Amino acid sequence: MKGGTKNLWYVVIAVAVVIVVIALARGPRSYQSGTTPTPTGSPNASASVTPKPARSTPSATAPGTYGDAVAAYANRRIQFDAMCQAVPSSMAIKKGLALMLDNRSGDARTFAVGGVYFTLPGYGWKIYIPPVTTVPTTLYIDCGSSRNVGTIIVQ
Repeated sequence: MKGGTKNLWYVVIAVAVVIVVIALARGPRSYQSGTTPTPTGSPNASASVTPKPARSTPSATAPGTYGDAVAAYANRRIQFDAMCQAVPSSMAIKKGLALMLDNRSGDARTFAVGGVYFTLPGYGWKIYIPPVTTVPTTLYIDCGSSRNVGTIIVQ
């Protein structure tokens, strides 16, 4: 009886490992709309936007280089480190203003801002205008598997 129980545990562990591997292989889920995303930023640091259906993401003209973007958005830039922590963790902006989302990790990251999903490559950045219709609105930022790492308050 003892050997049978031991074998049962091996089977349970093997099934759990297979489930975890399949879940990791699928990666993060995102929603596709019928529109083609428009990358912004420098050629090596573009981001593809994948909004949920019935939501659109306004776009802004991005400065040519990363240095230009940092200078232009010095007071409206949120950086994400290797652990997906947002600095600053909260920011207030006026409706219609753009801000810079800056991935300072060497790894590509999938972000969600108020339900709009996009991916930034390692050390990539994006100029983003929150698509809000009513103010004030609080948008929560997700980074990878981390939820609510930051907030954007649109006034």
